[in-house]
Amino acid sequence: MSDEDRIDVNDLVLKIDKDENLNLKLILSKVWDGKFFLLKCGFISALIGVVVALVSITEYSSTSILFPEYSESSGGSNLLGQFGGLASFAGIDIGSEGGLNPELYPTIVRSTPFYMELLKSKVYYKKLNDSIPLETYMKDHAPKSFGGLLLKYTIGLPRYLASKDKVESTNISNEDLLYLDKETTDIIKSLRDRIACEISKKSGLITIYVEMPDPLIAAGVNKFTRAYMEEYLTDYKIGKLNDNLSFLIDRREEAWMEYSDAQNALYKFRDNNFNITTSLARSREEHLEAEYTLALSVLEELNKQVEQARIKVKEQTPVFKELQPPLIPNEKSKPKRMLTVLIFSVVGVFGGLAYVFFGHSLTTSED
Repeated sequence: MSDEDRIDVNDLVLKIDKDENLNLKLILSKVWDGKFFLLKCGFISALIGVVVALVSITEYSSTSILFPEYSESSGGSNLLGQFGGLASFAGIDIGSEGGLNPELYPTIVRSTPFYMELLKSKVYYKKLNDSIPLETYMKDHAPKSFGGLLLKYTIGLPRYLASKDKVESTNISNEDLLYLDKETTDIIKSLRDRIACEISKKSGLITIYVEMPDPLIAAGVNKFTRAYMEEYLTDYKIGKLNDNLSFLIDRREEAWMEYSDAQNALYKFRDNNFNITTSLARSREEHLEAEYTLALSVLEELNKQVEQARIKVKEQTPVFKELQPPLIPNEKSKPKRMLTVLIFSVVGVFGGLAYVFFGHSLTTSED
């Protein structure tokens, strides 16, 4: 490279540095000139943030942690459980025999049947010093957000008035169909945002989160959610085994009646025939003895099967260890008022910066 080329390159570098310094000075100059405007934007936004923080509903969060333990059968299922434990560390879920896929656990607490049962459950409401259905609390006592009321009676007023004119109930002939009015549907939507369930693939821990405006109700809803999930998973795991056990118990009752009838018939025949001399009477006695023996063997076999079924149900019933109970929260989880004010202030300042750099240009171009 010649000396002239080197000089041209150096001049170009110096020119670029000079332009960058000029741009930086121009930016700082614009910021300095608009400092009072930026302070005003930040102050006004902070005031808006204070208002939003003050009118926001206070929320309390309750958390519980469960660890489900499933018994493993011998043989192939035990081997599957061993491989399943190893695969979980690699992030691979091969499922569990007879059990629900853990990834579907959160779906349980998002299902409509769960919320229908939850709305019927009673929670303790301190202001009334009494337990009331959760549905009553959500309809009549739960605080409404200012933003929600504002939208409801401004933009959403036509929709609200139209919903009042609709028929609140529908005559449905099929009992298998479920109908929910709009108010109940809105309550369920709200609860879905307040209740969450997470499952750890590696450890298998089930974590339940509940957020409500009342700390006692938050803990109560968490307790109900935990109990519902335990019952659902237990029924899913051993439902068929319980059905089989119930069938065997019913069959044993029938076998006991047949055994009692056969026994009574045999003893009655013997009481009425002390000295059996005819072949017909002896044949009748042998027939009754055969029926008695058969009924006794069937009854004894069913007794064994019932006991085996009970053992199997007990072995396969999952045990849930409570690592953390649903405690009553003593500190609010929302709103984070200082954080809300800070976020509004920062957004206001950035909005002011955008106006300082681009607003004047747009105004000038329009002129």
